Amino acid sequence: MSDFTQSLTTLVSTLPQSGRVFSNSLSWVLLSNGLTEFDENLIFFGFEEENAKPVLVAKVPRLPKNIYVIQTEYERLTEVWACLGDKAQYHIPQPIALSNVQGQPVLITTYVNGENLLRLDITDNEDEFLQFSIHVANSLRELLDSTLTKLDSDEAIRLEFSQKTEKFKQMYSLQDSEITAVDNLRAEIESNEKIASSKILIHGDFWHGNIIREPIRGDLLLVDWQYSYWTNDASQDVYLFLLAGALATTPSLDKPQERAIKTMQVIKNWNENVIKAYLSAFGLPQNYNLLSMRSGMLMCCVEKGVRASLELGFDREEDLVWFFLFRELLNWFNEK
Repeated sequence: MSDFTQSLTTLVSTLPQSGRVFSNSLSWVLLSNGLTEFDENLIFFGFEEENAKPVLVAKVPRLPKNIYVIQTEYERLTEVWACLGDKAQYHIPQPIALSNVQGQPVLITTYVNGENLLRLDITDNEDEFLQFSIHVANSLRELLDSTLTKLDSDEAIRLEFSQKTEKFKQMYSLQDSEITAVDNLRAEIESNEKIASSKILIHGDFWHGNIIREPIRGDLLLVDWQYSYWTNDASQDVYLFLLAGALATTPSLDKPQERAIKTMQVIKNWNENVIKAYLSAFGLPQNYNLLSMRSGMLMCCVEKGVRASLELGFDREEDLVWFFLFRELLNWFNEK
């Protein structure tokens, strides 16, 4: 391991970014919290001398074949920095390098200093979460608007949502009304793709666990961009924040169906205050699309329900919660 980290330091010391040269005497600490799955990344934090805070983060896929994950993150971070210019530092980490160290692919970015909101207590103070949601909505809107890019004359948006809906129907036991809802959702999204004139870069896994709050300015910075992609629709980022936030309030040891029922109750409780304030703060976008809450939330469930199967090649039992949440949401929207 010491040989690897020394090689990492050697690489970094030769990569000046924005006029900065990193020390050739960095020390590296491996994040080891027992939570890293075989398909995820090893995380190294790089420290300069006499600095209590890391300055760099290095991500190394545990499986080298998963290099596409860090390739995607590097490419998207680079694109966002190009779109935002000087404002990028207030939104995302800076990509430093995508390279190879001792035969291992590695992504190096700057470290984002601040409070990790993964353990944010959502249920303790609803008014506090409401205000936080408004801050999130404003920050997300600024970020997405900053990436808005006109499509070239020969360019088109193709999200392959039909593949995801077919996988969703294959993986889960859907009722006839649910199949109809999935097919209608696919048709709606594909229709919107055909008339797109601009695109935005969305995060793709937008929830409070991927948000860092900067301690001085209070800026909200987004990390973990491996699921980001260009689209003409902001719905996945906008609505996943709400669904994943509600899901995070439920006990992880509960069975998926029980978690979905409890998550649905949180969504209902938020509907007249948190959700209304959050969506109002985000507003109606210009030159790109935002689905209705019904379609947007159902789309998120389909996306999350099939992601591991399509991206990683295996099904995860915990993803069942997204199927059951799809069912709960559809029943609720049909009753409204």
